[in-house]
Amino acid sequence: MKRAAAARTCACGRENVLLMPIAACGAETIWDVRCARCGAYAWFDARADADFRRALAEGKPRGTSEVDRLFAAALPPCACGGARRLVREVEKEPCVACGTPLAAGPLIEHAPVDEPPLRDDAHAAG
Repeated sequence: MKRAAAARTCACGRENVLLMPIAACGAETIWDVRCARCGAYAWFDARADADFRRALAEGKPRGTSEVDRLFAAALPPCACGGARRLVREVEKEPCVACGTPLAAGPLIEHAPVDEPPLRDDAHAAG
């Protein structure tokens, strides 16, 4: 899926690409994951992803941080080998180089990003 994006340069000098939220009816079930090592994004449909639904059903989470923790354990690693995590608020995402939250600093225009699905459809429906 093609996504609008911006970039924010961290104080450490690393440019981090940030996806802009999807503003469309029905998009509330499309969630993003981001690699902690390389910053690559992927998307999934929270209604259709079997591992996400299983993490909610089996873990009986109490709050969003528990949902994040349970689902992160079920996420496949990024192609670079890094761990992925749910993106809740793009402005609070950490820099992939130093971990500093990217809340400060100006947003810089960035070309749209092709964001791949997290899994193939067969697994998602599982």
